[in-house]
Amino acid sequence: MLKKNESKKINITFNPVYTAMIDGKISIYSNDPDQPTYSVPVYAGYKDFGPGDNAPDFSLWDVNYSRIYKLSELKGKIVVFTSFASW
Repeated sequence: MLKKNESKKINITFNPVYTAMIDGKISIYSNDPDQPTYSVPVYAGYKDFGPGDNAPDFSLWDVNYSRIYKLSELKGKIVVFTSFASW
């Protein structure tokens, strides 16, 4: 418990084991009537990259051949990857 106008530094490590995009929040609860809850967004597992950057390794399931393909298995080969989405 902190006294009025007292502060304390707390180090928190967010280290998920998943490689997919993960987001969430850390919530700090207080008895301060002006700000009873303070939330901090946290993100992991995603990195922007552009043309010429190395792509992160990922796996895809081939439903036609019941096989998993990993990008790292195709090192040295030309790979064309196209992704589509519709919402």
